[in-house]
Amino acid sequence: MHIGLFGERRARPPEHQASRDSNWGFCHFNNIAMSVEKLRQKSHIGKAFIVDIDLCCGDRTANTFTGNSDIAYFHVDGVNRDNYLNNLSKFLETQKGYDLLAVSAGFDRHQQDWGGLLTTSDYFTIGKMIRESALGECSGRRYAVLEGGYNHMVLGENVKAFLQGME
Repeated sequence: MHIGLFGERRARPPEHQASRDSNWGFCHFNNIAMSVEKLRQKSHIGKAFIVDIDLCCGDRTANTFTGNSDIAYFHVDGVNRDNYLNNLSKFLETQKGYDLLAVSAGFDRHQQDWGGLLTTSDYFTIGKMIRESALGECSGRRYAVLEGGYNHMVLGENVKAFLQGME
């Protein structure tokens, strides 16, 4: 169990910084990478696009698929809210021909969390962008895995806003 920045006890670690042979950042299992790879191995998908909206880059997710042209990984970054949302929008527009859009959904960029950048309504907007991209490219096939988000005072509302945008 880990004691977080806001004093919470976390039994669920984030995941995107774990790989087949190593882990760090309290990540032990990389559920997004494992699930995408399992879907690919079972031929349920050919190509996937993984969007990481967490504050920390899911370097182990990216490393897992290095050299695999069937899996694209993008960690969204930005110096302010508008820049962040524009970067996500632009990248979603460039990705074509994938069968699934998977999201490493971290909520630690919120204004009241470590990242101090996004509002709760921004998470709705992000979810909506993800939904619209998936509807346009892969018949709406999308899912998200919870990553960071450590201020329990705002985490629930942020997740709810994101999911409402995704539905």
